[in-house]
Amino acid sequence: MKRSHPEDALALAFIALLVVLGLILIVGGVLYFQHSNATTVAPVPSGQCTCADVADLENRLGEANAAIAEYQAAIGEIQAMDVKSGKKTMYSDELYTYEQENVQLAINGAYIKGARSGTGDTDTACETTINAPTPCLKGSFQTHENVHSATCQKVKQDLGDKYSPLTTDYRESLTMEQFWNDEIAAYSAEIRYINENLPRAKADTSKCQWTCIDDGKSYDDHAVCEKSCRGGLGKTITTGYRCKNTAKP
Repeated sequence: MKRSHPEDALALAFIALLVVLGLILIVGGVLYFQHSNATTVAPVPSGQCTCADVADLENRLGEANAAIAEYQAAIGEIQAMDVKSGKKTMYSDELYTYEQENVQLAINGAYIKGARSGTGDTDTACETTINAPTPCLKGSFQTHENVHSATCQKVKQDLGDKYSPLTTDYRESLTMEQFWNDEIAAYSAEIRYINENLPRAKADTSKCQWTCIDDGKSYDDHAVCEKSCRGGLGKTITTGYRCKNTAKP
């Protein structure tokens, strides 16, 4: 029976260690390559909005304007605080959470019942995530998050090697005023997107018709349907849109 020598065991252990280190370097390199080449500011294709998106766009327009008004009020308050303290208030999760609750209340107040909406986010790697039910709404939210992604990349560029997505939050390099102004810029970009696409969606009558929830009558134009479908005695009192979008037969 052949005996193994201690030197052989050490050699095998050393080889195994090299293999493990090699795998770590390969995986790390792949992850770094994927991250460094990730698309952050995503292009928003045109022509995605149709008549089926009219109500959603009108709703989102109201939400965006409501959010901007709330952020403007918050900026006025933080500016007064900064003057009193003699220094700029830096971003903090506490102030962020507090103001987001106010913004959400404003958005909820502007929401039109029956309309669809969505969500968006920009992470510390400056990458965006969109969750919306239609290509048109995805375009609106992507337009919004592209503003935040560009701001994130600017901070990342300024910090250079000091910036790590694992330990650095780009927002912490901003004052609260700068951060809220970035939100206003993002919602303003959305409003431009909506103002560009809403007329096109309203002009598109090839696929949609609007049906009154009270009498079942159908119309090609959403605004005409809403004006005609006002209910009456014995009808269900409904807030928000009274016409449902249905495909043309």
